[in-house]
Formats: sequence, structure tokens, C-alpha cells
Amino acid sequence: MEQVRTLNALWSIIRFTFMTRMRSRTFIVVSVIFALIITGLFTVPPLISKLNLGEGNVADKIGVLDAPPAVLEGLTQYYARQDNPKFEILEIKGGEQQAREYLADGEIVGYLQLYDQGEAFPRAVYKSRGTMEFSTLDELQTALSMVKQQLAIQEVQLTPEQMEKLFTPVMLTSEQVSLNSEGGGKSIEEVMMAYILVYIMIFFLYMAVIMYGQMIATEITAEKSSRVMEILISSVSPIKQMAGKLIGICLLGLVQLLFFVAVIALNVTAVPGSLDMLDTIGFDLSKLEPSLFLYFIIFYLIGYFTYGTLSAAIGSMVSRTEELNQAITPIMVLIIIAFFIAFSGTQDPNTTLVTVTSYVPFLAPLIMFVRIGMSDPAVWEIWVSIGIQLVAIWGLSWLSAKIYRTGVLMYGKRPSLKELWKAMKAYGI
Repeated sequence: MEQVRTLNALWSIIRFTFMTRMRSRTFIVVSVIFALIITGLFTVPPLISKLNLGEGNVADKIGVLDAPPAVLEGLTQYYARQDNPKFEILEIKGGEQQAREYLADGEIVGYLQLYDQGEAFPRAVYKSRGTMEFSTLDELQTALSMVKQQLAIQEVQLTPEQMEKLFTPVMLTSEQVSLNSEGGGKSIEEVMMAYILVYIMIFFLYMAVIMYGQMIATEITAEKSSRVMEILISSVSPIKQMAGKLIGICLLGLVQLLFFVAVIALNVTAVPGSLDMLDTIGFDLSKLEPSLFLYFIIFYLIGYFTYGTLSAAIGSMVSRTEELNQAITPIMVLIIIAFFIAFSGTQDPNTTLVTVTSYVPFLAPLIMFVRIGMSDPAVWEIWVSIGIQLVAIWGLSWLSAKIYRTGVLMYGKRPSLKELWKAMKAYGI
């Protein structure tokens, strides 16, 4: 009977916390803003693409001055063969003065002047009114190199078969080497998909810790400062209160995550051109291992309860909401450190720093997930990390519960650790 009353009290706190926060203006506004951002990411690029197609891709005109006929013809054909050429070649016959007039009138964006070098290919100088035009220079250098190759091929008179062999692109792909199994590692497509999911995980967990951790601490501090806490602890024990708030806000986070997934799914199915856009960036869910989604949820929950219990303990020690930001700063520092190490791990997930910190409490929820997504750690490594985090959560929950039971009864100046320890002993905790 006592257990039933305990469960009913816990469920009441969970339901109250969940419903109150879900109806709050902050939660609704944040959810709507992120939903609009997600929708914009799916709708704006196809819309811009359609507008560009409707207007037609107008290539910039580049003048060519003093070019040998073969070079001029080669450049013209090079851009004429392209579906969406970046430039259009315009021959200038009136000398450099004419080229300057075209440039001043805006008829060309620049002009290419070629200087004869005898038997060698002409030396080219690109002249324009702009600066730092590295992309234009790279594009023109590629075009001139192709023209030079074509002219060289014509001189040696290669057969069509030889020309096909010469210009057939070299096939090059990438694949990870798995040192933990005899099979092959992840393909470049799998790595790219994991890269996207890892970034989503890092971002969402980072935001969740900041938002939900702050939410837990703020709610506890607000109840304490308004003296509502004194009424609550007379009917429900502080431990049940802490557990109920943690579980209630955890469910809130999962609901928000499912809402964002639903918004993404709706945009994918309803927005014309969204599938084409995903294909363009190489987004293909079939390239992902199903276990990655399971680890996503596991490490999200581990990260939430790790930081959530700590936030609850800190919130219970603060009597005024004005002092909360300063008190919760150490938690923010920890998640920022984890964020930056995880970010570096997306580039090289096998460094010593990333490997070691993937077992460290507070850091592992982000970093071990990065290792799982971007490399191929052994299964035992993953579960050892999970085991360490669960033990850490148990120890942290035990300590936070004691701090919470003591802290909610202490008012005034935020207590030091020494004062808190004395109070815990005085209360017999």
C-alpha cells in the first residue's frame, strides 16, 4: 500500500511537471521557432532553385583579347559544352581600350589578355575591377588547361579510343579500416550519414542540457524562493520531488524531439523537391546502421540524467533565481568542454584525447557517440562506457538527493560545500 501511494505521488509530480512545462510559453515558442527553422531549411533551397531556373542561369561574360584562333575556339567550346556554364566567352577585337570600355559599361565582368610566347602556350592575365577573385582564377586556369590539353592531343593525333582512355575519370572512393573486426569499415556514404546524425546529436544534447538543466534548476529555485517548497515537502518527500521533476522534464524533452522528427518527416513528404535536395547532399537513411539510433537515445538519456541531477542539486542550494546563472556556470563549462572535444572528434575520432574522454563522466555522452558514429569502436568499449556512466549517474543521484534534501531547507546566502556538509550531518542525512 505504501508503495502504491509512493508511485501515485511520484506520478502526480511527473504529470504536473510535464503538463506545466509543455503549456509554458517558453516551450511553445522554442518549439515553434525550431519547427520554422527546420521548415525553412527544407523549403527555401528548392524555392531558390526554382526561381533560378525560372529566370535562367545567366553566365557572366568574360572578354578574350589577343588570343590565337585555336585558343579562342577552344575556350568557347569548353563553356558551350557545359549545361550551366559559369562564363560566356566574348572575343574583343578593338584592343585593350575596347575591353576597358566593355568593362566600364558592365558588358563583361573582366577580360583575359593572352601574350604570345612563341611555341609555348600563351601567357594569360585576367584583368577586372574586383579583387581576391580566387574562384574565377581557378575556373579560368582549369579552362585554359583543358584547351592546352586538347591542342596537344590534336598535334599528336590520338585515336578516339586513346582519347577516351585519356579523359576517363579515375574512380576513387573512401572506406574506413575496421581494426575491431575482420570485415570492412564504413563506406564514405555511411560516414557522411553518421556525420550528419552525430552533429544533430551533439547540437540537440548541448541545447537540451542548457535548456532543460536550466529549467530544472529554475523551477526548484523558484519554488524555494516563493516558499512553495515548504508546503510541498510537507506532503511529498524531497527525493520524490527531484525524481518527479527529472522524469517529467525528460519526457518533455523526448516529446519535443519526436515533434522535431515529425516536422522533418512532414517536410520530406510534403515539400516538393525536398527529396531531391536530400539526394544532392547524400542523405540516405538506408546507409545508417539501426543501432546508431538506439545509441542516440541511450546517450541522450545518459547525458540528460547526468546533468539533470546535478542541476537539481545546484538549484536546491540557491534561494534566489538571480543567483542561479552564476551557480550553474560549472555545468555549462563541462558541457562546453564536451562539445568542443566531440566536435574535434568528428574530424579524427581515434585520437588519444577522444578515446580517453569517451569514458569520462559528463563528457562521454557526447564523445562516445561521436566515436560510434564516426569510427568503429568495439562493442565492449561502448558498453564499458555506458556502464561507467550508469554508475556515475547512480552515485551522482545519491549525492544530489542528499544535497537536495538539505538544500531545499536552507535559505539565504548560497551555502559553501563545508556549510552544506555540516547541515547534512545536522539533519542526519
